[in-house]
Amino acid sequence: MKLGNIGLAGLSLIGLGLALTACAPPWRGPPDYDSIFDQDRLIEFNITISDENWLKLIVDPKEYVEADLTVDGVLYPAVGLRLMGTKRKLKRNMRIRFNEFIADQRFFGVKRINLRNNDDDPTQVREALALELFERAKLPACLSSYVWVTKNGMDGSVYTLVEQVDKKFLERNFGEDWGNLYKIERGGDLVYQGDAITEYPFLFESRYEKKTNEIQSDYGDLINLMKTLALKDQAEFEESIQAILDIEQVLRALAVNTWLANLDAYQGTVDNLFLYQAAGGHFKYSPWDLNLAFGNYHGGSCHYTTDELLALSPMQPTCDGPRPLVTSLLSVGAFRQIYENHLQELIDGPLHPDAVLNEIERMRQLIKDRVVEDELTEFSSDEFDLSFSSDLPAGDNPVRIPGLEPFVLARDRAIREYLESSR
Repeated sequence: MKLGNIGLAGLSLIGLGLALTACAPPWRGPPDYDSIFDQDRLIEFNITISDENWLKLIVDPKEYVEADLTVDGVLYPAVGLRLMGTKRKLKRNMRIRFNEFIADQRFFGVKRINLRNNDDDPTQVREALALELFERAKLPACLSSYVWVTKNGMDGSVYTLVEQVDKKFLERNFGEDWGNLYKIERGGDLVYQGDAITEYPFLFESRYEKKTNEIQSDYGDLINLMKTLALKDQAEFEESIQAILDIEQVLRALAVNTWLANLDAYQGTVDNLFLYQAAGGHFKYSPWDLNLAFGNYHGGSCHYTTDELLALSPMQPTCDGPRPLVTSLLSVGAFRQIYENHLQELIDGPLHPDAVLNEIERMRQLIKDRVVEDELTEFSSDEFDLSFSSDLPAGDNPVRIPGLEPFVLARDRAIREYLESSR
């Protein structure tokens, strides 16, 4: 049939049909994580946003604005987009909320995803690699993969796609979602200062952000954890803490984070930690924001040199200041033995240099061709190539970025020497 015989009504119906086939239908089933986090390629994301809405984000990055998202040719219209992280960066962290403007819209079953910018990481694999190592250690951690992101068809850049820590995450990791989930923000040291949140010197809710059951403003479970961590009687502490903290899980997570020399976390900056009180009342640990793992945090909260991070002691894996979730646990001989057992099992298994170096190479091969095309990265292609095998800059700069391969070998050596000396 010729177009001239269709008429305006027919053209409208065709246009509507094309629009519907280009859009993703509402997702009715459980999340399809394999489709979201494809491990074998970089999924293509294009964000279409008006200049007006982009300016709104620059002025107020915490507010969602409307944008269209196309993923591998499939249109998700009117998603919510917001910016996150350091404002001075050209390449910004982003969060996409699929149901912000269309209530039943989902992305393979999830409402939100995070596009992480691999800030200050010349390899661009630190975040995804650290999350993968937590996952291999059988610990609750976000799923991730790599994506190629453009804005209005331009400014192509490699991002790490990271799962949102929300009720879907809780269901996947703990088989439930009704417990209290807390995000520990900068300064949330878990130091007990009283039973009432008004007894804490800063806004309690800003350091211990409740992510579920927000309407119920009672923080009694978290304060009870702090109170228990502060107990001075060793026998009382050992008995009480086991009733409210998953000791095995938390010590294993601390072991992985210590191997990573990741001090942009509770152990250093006292943030980037989720605590979830699961069924039975036991708190569990989940990491967040791992782009500065592998010995690459040199901020004001810690003053370790790169050499000190490479040799970070498993028994002193924190910065200055109280870190009771670490120090109180490691002060108990039985808990310390559990921690050391986890370290030994990890370095002989998922954190063995051969296993880690193979995963590093897999990730490097996956992204290397697109890194050359990356228009927003702060590092050159030469620096990307060097950063896997060599420190940047070369030499003895006290805050140089460790090359991933020498870091892995150095941490393996440091942990093995500690465990040998502790026998």
